Amino acid sequence: MGIATILVSCGNRFGFVHVGAYNKGFVQASCDTWDIFNRVGLVQLIDLDLTGSFCFLSGVAGGAISSLVSGIWSIVLHKNYATELSIYAFLIGYFMVRLALAWPQACVSAYYVAYAENPQSTHFDSTIPMRLEQLERSHV
Repeated sequence: MGIATILVSCGNRFGFVHVGAYNKGFVQASCDTWDIFNRVGLVQLIDLDLTGSFCFLSGVAGGAISSLVSGIWSIVLHKNYATELSIYAFLIGYFMVRLALAWPQACVSAYYVAYAENPQSTHFDSTIPMRLEQLERSHV
């Protein structure tokens, strides 16, 4: 458990925001970002974020659809290559959807980091504070 905690705090996707914004190394940026999340109290909200799971499952769904379409097409035309084409189509479909969803996932990560760095900014609405309040009420 301790090793997993260290890996999460020293290597997380939120560190990429600091790598790009402050030109830090990845490990240092991840540690700094996680420290900011701890200080502001966003760790519980970050742990409940489903963006990564949604992107992964969307990638699997895209790969499955690609595999299904290519499998049907290859069975109709080239029965000998149906398995290989289905596997290749799944991989291509998965990675195409993951690439398409990388931008929204990065935007969500950047929003969390920007909020953690300056929660009192007028650029943010009340979404994160309201969610944190809901989480606090549900645990009390």
